[in-house]
Amino acid sequence: MTRKRKRRSSVVEIGSGPARVKIYTIIRADGYDQFTMAWKEGRRRRVRSFACMDEARIIAQQTNVRLLNGWSVGDEATRRDLEMLQHCEQQAGKFGVTLAAAIDEWVSARSAVEGITLADAVRFYQANRTDLLAVRSVAQVADEFVASLSTKGVSDIYVRNCGHPPPGFDGQT
Repeated sequence: MTRKRKRRSSVVEIGSGPARVKIYTIIRADGYDQFTMAWKEGRRRRVRSFACMDEARIIAQQTNVRLLNGWSVGDEATRRDLEMLQHCEQQAGKFGVTLAAAIDEWVSARSAVEGITLADAVRFYQANRTDLLAVRSVAQVADEFVASLSTKGVSDIYVRNCGHPPPGFDGQT
């Protein structure tokens, strides 16, 4: 006489409405328990099986929260995503800033140069930086000013008067 397999009819429901997740308990032919979690997502029925009820409950609760918040399965972080995040943090760390600070700085720079790439803006800035000009003395700048006046076509007397001060002039008259 063969023995009938014992069936459990317990169904655990987590959540309600469209975010409801059910856990079905069955005893497999080999005598082990199997806990099958089922839910609907994207008009399809999804199923996942576990050997431990506690694990099934934890995953069911996470799935329920994910469904309530409207997240889809593809939104989960993959190992590649975590590696990319770590790489970006290392790159930002080379300059002594956090990744969040680097992104804030990037957004600020992009906002400042609307319609232009950051690389073009940097090239323009480097080509037109005033602090890269050679440091000159006041006498050199005055000579350049006098030379520019003579090219403008002003009178010779005006150009001579704009030149270096006469000897004995202390600048306080």
